[in-house]
Amino acid sequence: MFLVELALILVVAQVLGLAVLYWASKRASRARAVLAPFTAAAAYLSGSWVFWSAEAHRVATATGRPPCGAFGAVSAFATLGGTLAEFVMGCLVVGGWLLIRARSRRQRATFA
Repeated sequence: MFLVELALILVVAQVLGLAVLYWASKRASRARAVLAPFTAAAAYLSGSWVFWSAEAHRVATATGRPPCGAFGAVSAFATLGGTLAEFVMGCLVVGGWLLIRARSRRQRATFA
């Protein structure tokens, strides 16, 4: 179940980021496209926060003690590192989208 929940967090974050990028492409808006990386990162951050809080509660219930410091370090690293990775991947996707869009505009301008 652990891996399924983590995969779900990653998939939901990417789908939300791509949905915002699709919305931006329909309007051909660069300003809206900039929202895509932030959307994916925010979705991952909130999903990861909920996931690790639930895991900490599960560990505390199972052992009768709060989780150790290593658990907190792993959860903080996974949450913040994953959020940064989502943001970077989102920026790469938006950058690629903007480059493709600029090339297609240049090609249309040379053929017109």
